[in-house]
Parts: sequence; structure tokens; C-alpha cells
Amino acid sequence: MRADVPLSHVRAAKTQSTVLPPFLLYAETDRDGEKKWSKERTSIELPCVWHREVQTLKGFEDLLTNVLKINLDPKRSLGGDYRSLAGAFGKGMKYIWFLESQSSPIEELLKKCRPSLRFLIDTLSSKAVDRKDVAKEIIAWVELNCTCSCPNCAGSSLL
Repeated sequence: MRADVPLSHVRAAKTQSTVLPPFLLYAETDRDGEKKWSKERTSIELPCVWHREVQTLKGFEDLLTNVLKINLDPKRSLGGDYRSLAGAFGKGMKYIWFLESQSSPIEELLKKCRPSLRFLIDTLSSKAVDRKDVAKEIIAWVELNCTCSCPNCAGSSLL
């Protein structure tokens, strides 16, 4: 898919797999057969690149440096920066003020919120953030740098 293709062509992958939220408790069984609970995440390889956490993508540092920091770290008077994205992620003003003190607010926000690639693109494209240009840059970067083997993507880079 080229960067000028509508996001609706990519959204078909959204319904193909389920992403487990990071805050779920996982049941484990101890030696006596009793269940104990853990907040540790199990290592689950999700079949589609669009449903993986952004930080787990191969080459994430390149995406962070060449797309996200350049477009979202600088403050914009009309919104569409890390502050708008933090608000869309449900973060309050105290957290947004904390982000302002960081050397890279977007890096800190992604580390804390751990969004999937699909969720990040959808949020950037929403009216609250209104950065479809950045969403298209991310899609173009993913097409060049990632391959997906899920049935929806058919193992090609045309996501």
C-alpha cells in the first residue's frame, strides 16, 4: 500500500486478532495446584504487525527518531503535538506538564502508554489529534521496514 492509500484499506487488519491489555492479571498454578496471580505479561507473538506494541517493532528507534520525534515533540499552537496525543490517550494535565519536562515527550508517552501500532495510527488520525500526515508517514515507514505474516497481510509488505 502506498502512503496515499486511505487508512480504511489498512483498517481491515483491526478485527483479525485481539491484543491483550498490559494490565490484565494472569493466572498461574503453583506446586500445590493453587492459583496465584501475576501482573507479568506472557510472551505472546501477535500475528499482525499492526497489533504489536509500537516499541516492539524492529527498528523502532528509527521510527521514533525519523518520524515521531520530528513531528510530535515540538509544541504546536493549534494542537496536534504530544500534548494532544497524551490527551487522546486519556492522560490529564499533570501528566502533560510532566511530559514537558522530558527531553523527548513523545518517547516518554509511548513508553508509559504502550500503544499498538494500529491504536497509535487511529489516534493520530482522530479529530482530537488531527495528524493524518504523521499517520501516513508511519504507514509508509512500516511498509518499508516491516513484514507481516498474518492471513490479512498475506506475508507481503503491502499492509
